Amino acid sequence: MLTSNAKRICLWGVPRSGSTYVFYNLVDLVIKEGWTQFDTVFNRERSGSEPFRQGIKQKIKQFQTEQYWLAKVHNIDVRNLKEEKLYTEFLKLPDYNILLLRKDLFEASLSLCVASIKQQWTNDHDDIPIEVSTDKFIEMYNHQVNYNKSYDGMNFDKVIYTEDLTDDPNDIWRMLTGKDPVNSIINSIDKSPDKIKVVTNYYQLKDLYNEMRTS
Repeated sequence: MLTSNAKRICLWGVPRSGSTYVFYNLVDLVIKEGWTQFDTVFNRERSGSEPFRQGIKQKIKQFQTEQYWLAKVHNIDVRNLKEEKLYTEFLKLPDYNILLLRKDLFEASLSLCVASIKQQWTNDHDDIPIEVSTDKFIEMYNHQVNYNKSYDGMNFDKVIYTEDLTDDPNDIWRMLTGKDPVNSIINSIDKSPDKIKVVTNYYQLKDLYNEMRTS
């Protein structure tokens, strides 16, 4: 279980798994629950969110310097670290690792399609209907399969599945610590809209997905 003895907490995730929802609310929960050592500019500004997109060497130094931090790392961050030959160095830093995965690869792939088409990656979602081409869906499905495989062989202190997340962010605290939060919080970031309301050819793509899985 996660306790206040942890100093460097890292959330490892794949795109469209709800990692931003978990990360943003976890930062709020850790600080609100009186873990004052985490109440720093670095954490309040969510500087650990998908940090390795540019200036990677400088970011590594910042993670090494900060005593207490929360980070959210995606597959792209891992790839960039490996390209800079800094992945092993970063891997030594966290003392509590959380993996966030989505069991339903259809929903994960469709969510990635919508985010890619609308260029909506964080808290700016809308429910304007769109159609997703089969080529786009297959491309994003293959990405999600590879993203999930990228964490094979790693050890994690806790695994959270997107399907187990609720609309109550305080449930994140219960999952990780086994306790009710003393100071409950309100969502700091919203979930994206239900894809069945957004994707006009939802059922056509669901049939395609089922065919791909059985072929």
